[in-house]
Amino acid sequence: MERKTWLGLLVVAILAASLFVDGFCPARAQTAGSAWTWGDNTDGELGNGDTTFTNSSVPVQPNTVTNVISLAGGQYHSLAVQQDGTVWAWGFNLHGELGNGFSGLNKSSVVPLQVVNGSGGFLMNITAVAAGGYHSLALAKDGTVWAWGFNQFGDLGNGTNGTGTDSNVPVHVTGLTNVVAIAAGASHSLALAQDGTVWAWGYNGVGALGNGDNTFTDSNVPVQVTGLTGVVAIAAGAYHSLAVKGDGTVWAWGYNADGELGNGDATFTNSTVPVQVSGLTGCTSVSAGAYHSLAVKGDGTVSTWGYNGDGELGDGTETDSNTPVQVLNIAGAVAVAGGAYSSVALLKDGTVWAWGDNSTGELGDGTTTSSDTAVEATTFDTATGWVIGIASGYSHTLALTRPFGPVQTITVTPANTSVTIGTPVTLDVVANYKDGTTRDVTSDPATVYTLTHGSGTLTANTYTSSHVESAVISIAYTSGGITAFNASYITETGTNRTVRSIAVTPYQTTVTVGTPLALSVVATYTDGSTADVTYDPATVYTLYHGVGTLTGNSYTSTRVEAAVVTVAYTAGGKTAKNVSYINEAAPARAVHAITVTPYQTSVPYGTPVNLKVVATYTDGSTADVTTDPATVYTLYHGVGTLTGHTYISTRIEAAVITVAYTSLGVTAKNVSYINETQPGHGRIISSSFTPYTTTVAFPNPVTFKFMVTYADSTVLNVSTNAATKYTIQHGVGTLTGNSYTSTRSEAAVIVATYTDPTTAQVITKASYIDEVSKVLTHLNVTPLTSSVSVGTPVTLTATATYSDGSTADVTSAATFSIQHGVGTLVGHTYTSTRVEAAVILVTYSEYTVSLQNVAYVNSH
Repeated sequence: MERKTWLGLLVVAILAASLFVDGFCPARAQTAGSAWTWGDNTDGELGNGDTTFTNSSVPVQPNTVTNVISLAGGQYHSLAVQQDGTVWAWGFNLHGELGNGFSGLNKSSVVPLQVVNGSGGFLMNITAVAAGGYHSLALAKDGTVWAWGFNQFGDLGNGTNGTGTDSNVPVHVTGLTNVVAIAAGASHSLALAQDGTVWAWGYNGVGALGNGDNTFTDSNVPVQVTGLTGVVAIAAGAYHSLAVKGDGTVWAWGYNADGELGNGDATFTNSTVPVQVSGLTGCTSVSAGAYHSLAVKGDGTVSTWGYNGDGELGDGTETDSNTPVQVLNIAGAVAVAGGAYSSVALLKDGTVWAWGDNSTGELGDGTTTSSDTAVEATTFDTATGWVIGIASGYSHTLALTRPFGPVQTITVTPANTSVTIGTPVTLDVVANYKDGTTRDVTSDPATVYTLTHGSGTLTANTYTSSHVESAVISIAYTSGGITAFNASYITETGTNRTVRSIAVTPYQTTVTVGTPLALSVVATYTDGSTADVTYDPATVYTLYHGVGTLTGNSYTSTRVEAAVVTVAYTAGGKTAKNVSYINEAAPARAVHAITVTPYQTSVPYGTPVNLKVVATYTDGSTADVTTDPATVYTLYHGVGTLTGHTYISTRIEAAVITVAYTSLGVTAKNVSYINETQPGHGRIISSSFTPYTTTVAFPNPVTFKFMVTYADSTVLNVSTNAATKYTIQHGVGTLTGNSYTSTRSEAAVIVATYTDPTTAQVITKASYIDEVSKVLTHLNVTPLTSSVSVGTPVTLTATATYSDGSTADVTSAATFSIQHGVGTLVGHTYTSTRVEAAVILVTYSEYTVSLQNVAYVNSH
């Protein structure tokens, strides 16, 4: 499909094609962070000071700007707002769109420049920006709007328009107050007022102002969009506009030649008033590219509609759609942004995904290969943190990141549940940081899942029990040097069972006062089956007699006495009860001294030190009192975390831990001296294991590559390291070192675990291998070259060759596209419409193997 152009839509010629790019799409509240850009840099729109104007397919940072709260991308320029309310701009400046008091072809800038106020100072107290084709907008704290740049059609909204009215300094948009959001199109602008009304100004040649004017007259002052109230979000495309109402519906107006309005109109008629987008409910935000539209729904999916010549709709095709289609492989989206012919989405886990045209690297995946399905942009490292906002320019993309901070707590869902045996339970983990922000860290490498009780399989965050019992999954997440812990309690039950009785262990016991006692409960059902229901939500523990603390199934007495804990369990409408009798006794011995191990030690910084305490009593006996409640540990000197008898330093220094143990009224004390040193490389911050997924012809071997990156930037290949262990989790074959060979044609899962010898940090990765009898090796196209008269059809065929030497005609399954030439391609038949050489690209995929070939057709 040929790429759409729009130059002919404007009633006068301008220097270059002006294209809207939607404003900043924040995923969270305005929190300051770092700006990143990637993609086209022809006019310095990346802002990284590169005077060679080189495009970048990976994120780079603009110079100068810091503590950014808002970003916007225009045709060839970019904008940023800092936390101090100042505005910075860089890139193309022919019409004064940088707002620095200068304009002209030689006044563009490859680095950010501060926007002035036109009165000898700088523009201040700004909260958000939007960038259009060649004009810029800024929203002030007082709810007024400023504009600068191109003004041929009244783009600036200050009551002027036409030749000579451009402004290279900000001017006030006429009559706007209480504005809460702004958006900029090719040459029109939008503002959302606090009362839910929408106002527009500028170019109206196809109805983009939405005011019902069928004379299509431009406006150099804001006019109200007809019939729209209760609006909560807006966006502007090249010549169309979008709005989301509080009820989750989406409305559109303006240009509709490609289905941009999404109302299913088969005549593709423009509209001067808002029309409802078909079938969309529960939407939270919208964005617009040149000729396509995007919406985020409350369930985290993304819908798109309009032009799709470069795959910008992300549905796996390049077919336009006049009604919404769902973007493939996107879940948990919180924001979207539309570029000229590309799209980008921000997910709740802070990752960025993009699809569509990638000719200048605007997808940010390190390539210039376009994609009609979502691909992940280059992952930002731990120091950079997660992405909290995105924006798109014509062919460049912008993102705002903030570092991961110290974690305070983690929330695990489900925290407590009961499911039928064999039913997988998938956990979700959300980190709650000390600065008040939250983030989904379910799949974060820093989140560690451990099966602390139960018999079953725990694969990442999914647990499946192998028999009826209670299970406990402990979760630990580390960020900012702090580790937060939580757990999920899972009870696996049979189906439709009624309880008959319960057994409590211990039924009767004597323990030393202050010693925790954990009870276990096993239910017997009327069908004769049994189950461990210790952690089942239907099991209720009550302290019937005694003085102490009862937490779940654990009781700790605070004085010498007898205690009774009652237990009740309900299943099948019946309740069974039982008790545990606990006698708390005083210690029989007075302490004489304690020995602390290690007494003196030196370990790498960040390495846990576990202390051991042995008491010697006046009668000469000894006992390990490390975890005795009467043993108290205190961090006397040092900076780190002391949890029970385990100490972890958070900086390189000497630490002193004092230990006191009391028995029969006598207290003995001792200390441990810990010297923290710099480790070899620090902690592992990222890792890769390849291949992650692969398809090979049985019985070809698969060799794995395991790479780890440390905090000091050291990268090690640990594939054959003695500390790396490989296991076959699924499959039948032989595993020799880091090489696996299947002994039969089937899928296999290989798990690799690397334990850092210095920090004892454990990294686990997996590879998924599909063994097949044969794999695709070559793709042949017939005829490979041909010479025919103009208008003579050429029919192509595609033949696949496999690893076993066999071949197959795959013409019907292959994809044919015109790489070069002007003509028609119907299926696999090409007909030229003028004298020239044409190149037809043929693509065929099978399993994970995708091959391409080309046919050359010379028309004379």
